[in-house]
Amino acid sequence: MTTAAQMKGLTAVVTGATTGIGAEIANQPAAHGANLVLVARSAEHLEQSAAQLHARHGVDALDLPLDLSGRGSRTASPSNSTRLGSRWTCWSTTRV
Repeated sequence: MTTAAQMKGLTAVVTGATTGIGAEIANQPAAHGANLVLVARSAEHLEQSAAQLHARHGVDALDLPLDLSGRGSRTASPSNSTRLGSRWTCWSTTRV
């Protein structure tokens, strides 16, 4: 498990990131300086969540609309993820 002190400079991938527990989980790494890749089905909600987290914590938040229940979408990746660095951790509320 990554500690709060180790989060700065990481990019956290958070699935189910727009509502409920997923939205709260996305706050945790962002509050400690980690950039985010937010994954959920709703592109509109993802854009709103990414903008709010960026405004609140000053971190980069990339929105990645995917339905992880389908095998084809699991191979997709953000095309501009290189701007978020090479140190990654994953926080998930979705079983994949």
